Amino acid sequence: MTVHVEPGTVVLYTDVACGWATVQLHRFYAARAEAGLDEHVRVDHRLFLLEDVNSMPLPKGLVDAEIPTFTDMVPDFGFRAWRPDDARLPRS
Repeated sequence: MTVHVEPGTVVLYTDVACGWATVQLHRFYAARAEAGLDEHVRVDHRLFLLEDVNSMPLPKGLVDAEIPTFTDMVPDFGFRAWRPDDARLPRS
C-alpha cells in the first residue's frame, strides 16, 4: 500500500490510547512550535486500535501502571488515571 504524503507533512500512526505516542506527539508539537514551524509542518495523525492488532483488550492495570511514568516525563500534559468504577468498563 502506498501512502501519499504532501510535502511538509509528517504521517503518524498510533494506537488511539497509547500514552507513549501521546508523549512523543506532545514533544513533537512543542519542538515544532519552538522552531517556529507550526505553519510549515503538518501532522497527519492516523489512529488504529491496538486491541485489533492484539486480538484482545489492553489490560487496564497495565495501562494505569504506565501513567506515573508519563506524568514524570511530561508533567505539564496532565496525565491521570481514569477513576470510574471498573464495572463501567466495556466487556468483550
